[in-house]
Amino acid sequence: MSRKFLGLDVRYDNVTAVLVSSTLREIQLERFLSVPIPDTVDRAAGLKAAMEAIQNGMEIDQVYCVAAIPADEFSFRNLKVPFKGDRKIDQVLPFELEPTIPYPLENLVIDFQTIQVPGQKGETNLIAAAALKSTLKVYLDIFASVGIDPQILTPGGYSTVSCINRFADPPQDWILIDIGRDRETLFFITSGEISLIRSIPSFTSQNGDNGLGAKIRQTLLAFENTAQQPLMPEQAFLTGRGLNGQAEHIKSALEKTLSLSVTSVDLIRQANGKVKIATEENWKSGEIDNALALTLAQIEGKKFLNFRRGPFAAKRNWAAYKSNLIRLGVFTAILLCLLGLNVFIDTHALNRKAERIDRQITAIFQSTFPEIQRVVDPVHQMKIAMEDLRRDTFIPGDSGAHVLTIQILEEISKQIPEEIDVEFTRMVINQGDVLISGNTDTFNSVDDIQTRLEKIDLFKKVTINSTNKDQNENRIRFKMKVDL
Repeated sequence: MSRKFLGLDVRYDNVTAVLVSSTLREIQLERFLSVPIPDTVDRAAGLKAAMEAIQNGMEIDQVYCVAAIPADEFSFRNLKVPFKGDRKIDQVLPFELEPTIPYPLENLVIDFQTIQVPGQKGETNLIAAAALKSTLKVYLDIFASVGIDPQILTPGGYSTVSCINRFADPPQDWILIDIGRDRETLFFITSGEISLIRSIPSFTSQNGDNGLGAKIRQTLLAFENTAQQPLMPEQAFLTGRGLNGQAEHIKSALEKTLSLSVTSVDLIRQANGKVKIATEENWKSGEIDNALALTLAQIEGKKFLNFRRGPFAAKRNWAAYKSNLIRLGVFTAILLCLLGLNVFIDTHALNRKAERIDRQITAIFQSTFPEIQRVVDPVHQMKIAMEDLRRDTFIPGDSGAHVLTIQILEEISKQIPEEIDVEFTRMVINQGDVLISGNTDTFNSVDDIQTRLEKIDLFKKVTINSTNKDQNENRIRFKMKVDL
């Protein structure tokens, strides 16, 4: 089952859209578009026209949308708070940020990203980002006018950092430089996470040098003086629409100024086949990678600075799951039908088995007790009949604890071994005693039999009443009385 993601990277002069489908096995880039925004006085109208072109050029129904708007629409501040916990930070952050922002707090939407500092206890370093509600409303209204409701709204270039960490194998400390038409956004990464964001205006001197390297060095020095924490990037990555036709020139200038390696971002190539693309015709990595990064970061489950919060909190995008929910509903209905059929078949089989067992019970009862003609409940009637039989096997006249005749015989049989030559000729079982007559080979055998019978728990006392020798058969006849 695949899910579709739409990445929208909105800049002042261009909108880039990337449509990606994701399954457990692969990520497929289905379509991409780059639509310029007309350079008119009414920029909102130009953006709306570009969004309509994307709506007409892509199947964007039932997709999960992640959108980015220009980073300079946000104010970024590095702060330190004397506690930990996102909920507590969220509550206190507006008051910490208020002295540094030239806007009333009620006009802002604020989000933050914590910075992990090894060994830091009881404090939290963070990057706070704030945007005007009026600015966010303009973008969201334009998106809504073409039927797009992004679940995430983030600064442009922010998600590209996580994708470079994932695919490009960068060092621990590096810079992402997102070059636009007239602004550059700098993301400084320390120990693999963003530690500083700055958006600066472009400036080109008469000799064609825009002084980007010098501005990066100034930013590093200013941060070190303010935060008392040096930033020492080992590599720089370049992306953005402003690279078109100038990538090599900018790389050369930066390598010379900053004395570090500079690499252009190309997520398709750097992903090493993890992202499939049908055709690379018209693909311009610098122009489209930021939009692609939005979808990849969402698929990877990365955390965003997300300004769909507060009055702009996103509603659940049920439309994106509509087809999947329909398929799930159909599958569930089929499963319930099969389960119901299985229960019906099992119940029918059990009923037939129960009827067969009832017939067998009735047949056994009738063959065992043929004198009972009327059979209503054979199990209950059999219990009653068995009780009657059991009473018939008790010692006659016994009204106390019942001792079965067969139980007495069994105990005697256990105590008298086969090697003793004895023949019991008569046994009379009364209410309180048992009279035993028999013959054996010697008088000693009679004493041995008495001793063994006394070991039976059912017998209270064993008495030899008489012993005499039969001259004709050369046997010793004896009579015993056993008290129960």
